[in-house]
Amino acid sequence: MVDEQQTKWDIFVSYRHVSDESDEKWVTRFCEGLKIKIEEMLGEKIELWRDNVQLRAGDEWRPEIEKALESAAIFLAIISQSYFLSEVCRQEMDRFLGLYKQPNEATPRLIFPIFKQPPTKDVPPDINQIHRPRMFYQDNPPGYDEFAPGRKTDNEFWDALGKVAQELKVQLEKVHERKRPRTIGTVYLGEVGRELQRERDNLQADLFQRRYGVLPDKSYMWNASDIGDKIEADLNAADLCVHLIGRTTPSWPDTLAHTKDQIDRAVGAMSRRGKPGPLVWIQPGAEPEEGTLRALIDYVKTELPDRGVDFFECGLEDFKSHVVSKLPRVPTPATPIASGTSDVAVLHDSSDVVASKALKLVLVEQLDCEPLPIRVSESGALAPEGAGKVPEGCGHCIIFWGTQPESWVREVLALDGLARYLGRERLCLYIAAPESDEKANFVTGKARTIRAASAGTDQAELRAFLGAKRTSP
Repeated sequence: MVDEQQTKWDIFVSYRHVSDESDEKWVTRFCEGLKIKIEEMLGEKIELWRDNVQLRAGDEWRPEIEKALESAAIFLAIISQSYFLSEVCRQEMDRFLGLYKQPNEATPRLIFPIFKQPPTKDVPPDINQIHRPRMFYQDNPPGYDEFAPGRKTDNEFWDALGKVAQELKVQLEKVHERKRPRTIGTVYLGEVGRELQRERDNLQADLFQRRYGVLPDKSYMWNASDIGDKIEADLNAADLCVHLIGRTTPSWPDTLAHTKDQIDRAVGAMSRRGKPGPLVWIQPGAEPEEGTLRALIDYVKTELPDRGVDFFECGLEDFKSHVVSKLPRVPTPATPIASGTSDVAVLHDSSDVVASKALKLVLVEQLDCEPLPIRVSESGALAPEGAGKVPEGCGHCIIFWGTQPESWVREVLALDGLARYLGRERLCLYIAAPESDEKANFVTGKARTIRAASAGTDQAELRAFLGAKRTSP
């Protein structure tokens, strides 16, 4: 992944300040027009840096310029005939030339020269070799006509600026693609009406934060002839499909038909690809009256479960936990189990000392591990040190859930001492007897969940969690 500090700025503009001191404000008009043009074509904001009089008037202007220079992807030099007479401009060009010549595939640099006036002998030969310069003047012997806004060459100025914007747009597409964090997986998050847009945006933001991509990345044009192909393409790129249904009839009459179409297509696509069935969130609230909305909700509840669909009538935050539990995780190498060492911490309440004995015996006798029992609470009250007693050397942690309520589990999972173990690779929630509705419906994205088999401990699940390479005797 690209270092954010290295690519904070898309474009660094280097120029002599005298080039912007006339009434036409050449550099200012150029930079403003270039930014607008690129953003119009690129479809997203760009970060363009140039210093100004206020910055140069301060005491820290040089460090600020150097910092911006170091973190720019493209060095755009507006070269006038006196450009290389400026020590600052020469230093900027030389410094970036050094960055350009440093091999760095993650953050490639580009030098883009703009000749505001005919070049002089001071121009390094590297500049013409690195990138074909753009000319903002036309020879008119014995002199030249400079392209400038507000003059007779106004049209030539904007035409040349547009061509520069097109070239830079192509380069910035590559830069922005490298800057995007690599995603763990992709979620198809069904299109909704405006009544549920806030909830969809909320869920999308949470997925982005967890490094999951979301499709569709642009709202669908439902009346376009290729809409079916676009939906199928997005579904075929997804690891999980998620859909939202509200409790009030949408203001746009086709919204419910679009929702049903997306869900039906998702059922087929996920089934063909062997992926988990779609998850459908039904907004909590009173049942709607008879009508299209009621028919859609009934369809999801009665017919789709047999086709692999899971539906949930809960708060959005609780639904997020169900979504996360179905998503792919970052693969990490399994930690080998060292025989005869206390490498597996077993966290439990004081009331479950006896109940957890069967689990500990399996760890010792079947999986060749020596568990380290740790009481994190006394009769449900968390100890002040919490999970801080887990030694640094423990490769895995198991939370034993026996007699305590779900709220106890949530508190244990939130302990600061468990932060370094969070994730399905190192933290496991072992759900033992007695059975309860809370246990049957519990879902978390913070740990692997293993439920004790009716005949005792599920050894296969534990072996997979611990990465053991042994076979049971």
